[in-house]
Amino acid sequence: MKKITIILLCIIAISSISYAQLGVYSAGDGAGASNTSGDFNTFVGDSAGYTNTTGLYNTFIGYRAGYNLNFATFTQSDNTVIGAEAMGGNPVLN
Repeated sequence: MKKITIILLCIIAISSISYAQLGVYSAGDGAGASNTSGDFNTFVGDSAGYTNTTGLYNTFIGYRAGYNLNFATFTQSDNTVIGAEAMGGNPVLN
């Protein structure tokens, strides 16, 4: 029984490590809350980058910065969003 328990614990530990994001920093209530597999992101501020799920190399700084970005029309990677509610709803792309 001990061998089975140890093997199961090892499998659980290895599987949990494989789903961890790399280089993600979050500070603020709800900051980066939807981030599931996005690596190398920075979320600073209440709900900053809230809707980012898989984007890479993003920086969201400020209260609700990038909160409601529509990633169907806006790339999820390589964004810098700074300011309270910056890019918070319907971004205008130039």
